[in-house]
Amino acid sequence: MTPDSRRDRRREPVRRLPFVGRQEERGVLAAALRSAPGVVLVEGEAGVGKSRLVAEMLALVRPGLLLAGQCHPLREPFPYGPVLEALRSAGPALPEPGRLDPVAGALAGLLPELAAVLPPAPDQLEDPQAARHRLVRAVRAVLLGLGPAVLLVEDLHWADEVTRELLLVLARDPPPELVLVMTYRGGELPPGVPVLGAAYRRPSDVGGADIEVRPLGEPEIHRLAGAVLGPSADDDLVRRLVRRSAGLPMVVEEDLLALVAAAPDPDGPAGVLERIGPSRALRETMALRLEGLNPPARSVVEAAAVLAAPSTGRVLGAVAGLDERAAAEGLSEAVTTSLLIEQGSGRYDFRHSLAQLAFHDAINAADRGVLHHRAIDALRRHEVNADVQIAHHTRMLGDREGWIRLAARAAERAVAIGDTGVAAGLLRDLLDAPELDQEARVLAATRLSDIAQLGSDAAVTIATLRRIVVDPGLPLAARGEIRTNLALLMFNQAGRPEAGRQELDTALGELVDRPDLAARALYALSIPVFGAQPVSVQMTWMAKAEQLAGSAERDPVVRADLLAGRITNLAILGEPEAARLLAGMSRGEGGRATAVHEVRALFNSANAALWLGNDERAADLLDACEDLGRRHDTPVATTVSRFARVRLAWTAGRWSGLDEEIDALLARYADTPLNQGEPRLVAGALATARGRLDAAMEHFGAVAELARHQGDALWAAAAAAGQARVELGRGRPEEAWSAVAPAVELQRRKGVWVWATELLPTAVEAATATRGRETAEQLVAEAAQGIEGRDAPAAVAELELCRGLLSLEAQPQGAGESFARAALLLRGLGRPYQSARAEELAARAGADKAPHRAAAALTVLAETYDRLGATSDAARCRQALRLLGVARPSPRGRRGYGSELSPRERQVAELLATGAGNREIAQALFLSPRTVEHHVAKVLHKLGVAARDKVAEVLGEPPG
Repeated sequence: MTPDSRRDRRREPVRRLPFVGRQEERGVLAAALRSAPGVVLVEGEAGVGKSRLVAEMLALVRPGLLLAGQCHPLREPFPYGPVLEALRSAGPALPEPGRLDPVAGALAGLLPELAAVLPPAPDQLEDPQAARHRLVRAVRAVLLGLGPAVLLVEDLHWADEVTRELLLVLARDPPPELVLVMTYRGGELPPGVPVLGAAYRRPSDVGGADIEVRPLGEPEIHRLAGAVLGPSADDDLVRRLVRRSAGLPMVVEEDLLALVAAAPDPDGPAGVLERIGPSRALRETMALRLEGLNPPARSVVEAAAVLAAPSTGRVLGAVAGLDERAAAEGLSEAVTTSLLIEQGSGRYDFRHSLAQLAFHDAINAADRGVLHHRAIDALRRHEVNADVQIAHHTRMLGDREGWIRLAARAAERAVAIGDTGVAAGLLRDLLDAPELDQEARVLAATRLSDIAQLGSDAAVTIATLRRIVVDPGLPLAARGEIRTNLALLMFNQAGRPEAGRQELDTALGELVDRPDLAARALYALSIPVFGAQPVSVQMTWMAKAEQLAGSAERDPVVRADLLAGRITNLAILGEPEAARLLAGMSRGEGGRATAVHEVRALFNSANAALWLGNDERAADLLDACEDLGRRHDTPVATTVSRFARVRLAWTAGRWSGLDEEIDALLARYADTPLNQGEPRLVAGALATARGRLDAAMEHFGAVAELARHQGDALWAAAAAAGQARVELGRGRPEEAWSAVAPAVELQRRKGVWVWATELLPTAVEAATATRGRETAEQLVAEAAQGIEGRDAPAAVAELELCRGLLSLEAQPQGAGESFARAALLLRGLGRPYQSARAEELAARAGADKAPHRAAAALTVLAETYDRLGATSDAARCRQALRLLGVARPSPRGRRGYGSELSPRERQVAELLATGAGNREIAQALFLSPRTVEHHVAKVLHKLGVAARDKVAEVLGEPPG
């Protein structure tokens, strides 16, 4: 977002922030609100979104008159306060006085607003217990007279005893048309007191639910931030929001609103966020909670605020200056009141970082200094490997020289134990320190560049390293090493391959005395899928890299690094030698330093195997990759494997839960282009199979743009194939050819076709329809030559598909045989969806001569597609059956579904839930627009919603 657009945005009024996540809770609460009589208890901590959830569902379901009251944290709560507050607005809905139970008159003195519609007040009772009982009966009588209604009582943890008693009676015997909804914070109930004052179990004839509202996850916070900030809501910013808020929507929303209102920052929203402290509302809330603590608890909370990290009770007590007993009492009270929570292993911390900041800011400077001194002493006495924390407290005390010494030592220790995120942060801080001498600066910069591939915050690290490499005082060899690592970081994490190539070209001139690093740079330049250079040219670079690697120092880490580069490039090309080299790899014998590179080789080989069609081998390599990562504490192994497993699930037909995994990946890695391509390609393929063609084109278009930016021939081929397939499905072969033509030319320039899966069949089909058979035949011949001698079974199967497409018009029987061979090959690869599509082509090829055999095959295929979840493919098969005139006859009489959705209506509803329009639904299900309009109207009526955008909420499915 540019500074000008940020200023424009600040002038705009901030609309209410969108409601995200909570799919399960939405469904449970919506169902409970429809089932009167009912009692709904909604629990969650402050700021977690209980009230928002209830408000959204009440607006959606509208179960009747809403009566709302709230408990307040008053020193002397007003008896029955929230219930009386709720009933004040009930007047217009009450029947005439003569139709109410006379006992309702007992409320006349407490509710003067309703005096005109309530029966006369009865005589006063001497017995207070009898008076309370009559008042409870009066409230129930009024609620009974209202008809369908919801009584909402918020913040029940602050309720007084008599209010809890009243609500307990109502909950045990609610009026038949009432739904009682109560929200509360479980952690703030008085010790040992149930939420309703006594144990409660719903009667058998009373509906409702117990709902616990938990903090939002990172994908939901990403959606929330994206709705407010647009493209500025990158992955780094979202991670910061998560850390600051611990998933509490109230804290996230306050941060987002502050970001919108803040002046621009050179470092973007993340820089602004660093300047934003706790909001006024949060500071006041925390001050109020601190005020009610006993002195030992207050001292423990202040100690935790200064420590700013999960700490043991012993350390907290020492920093607080308390003896063992007082420290235990103070810690117990802080935990009981939920100001501190146990993080595991006997350590305690604040729920979220903004609470820590709020308490920290409330401590005066002199007291903070004392606490920092105590913290250093306590950490040295009671903790092991607390270098990072001790360095922090030293810095806070203003001892810059001591901090530099301690931070450098802490960074080395963090690298040694594999905590590269902490190490990178410390090293960046050191490099920003003007007091750092040149020798220490070179060491810190080199170390930072070494670990950059394994850390996060790539953009920040790149900015730091680019500033370092232009330092004229930097030795040439150190500059070349740092620049090489900088270039690889641009390749692998920042999505800036051209800038990375330029840095590598420059680095090669600086690495005259470092053949190992020069070889590493050349291996990166020769990755076959990147760049427009022919693979034959890249292979000369790889040969040069191998020559340099042979003369490089025989350090085992260097050998592992260079071997991983060679294996990667050979595996991508489908060269059998890659498997031999991989089998000879040590797999962790050299320790973590070599395991990092072996993980890279295993993952890249698995990814290549998957694209080339060796799915079983890919699964085995992914298992080995993750196992090696676990054994040597290399979490990147599990991270990168998630992307390949998404594609593996797609090819294997395991589509259940795949949408949620893709959404999580897209949110988690929104700022890392290399991590966006794989999930988007699978999302596009899923959307195509389900008939969501607009959504599919959006995903494929995003990958096409990434491929152009990355110079990635593999993604270019996959994205173009997806776009062309959509256009062919729409009956637009010219547009399909326009989509595939640039990718076809790129493959021709590269001279290798092994990874162009699905590009060739779509290109052949589009070329046959628009450029003639000769063009299509030439494509097939070039592709056959491009895969010759390589291990690429998916490409072999697709060649059979293409041969069938070429002979379909002149020799349908021969085409059917080619399609059948392709189906057999694809089935052998464990790819049921692709196999089914080939079988469908075979069935259609023989439909003219053997319509009944074709009909039998298409019937089975429609059921196969249904099992997979390929809605549009199943509908296409059934349309073909209708055109053949041999579709299975309907049973006598049509089943009536009443208020339930029929199977077809369910399909329409599911497409509506994803945001599909009528045109897209018609295309997906092969229906007429008029028929779709009819189905949509019935779906909305049966689900009880007035708008299409509410269907997803009622179905309990996330849109998208």
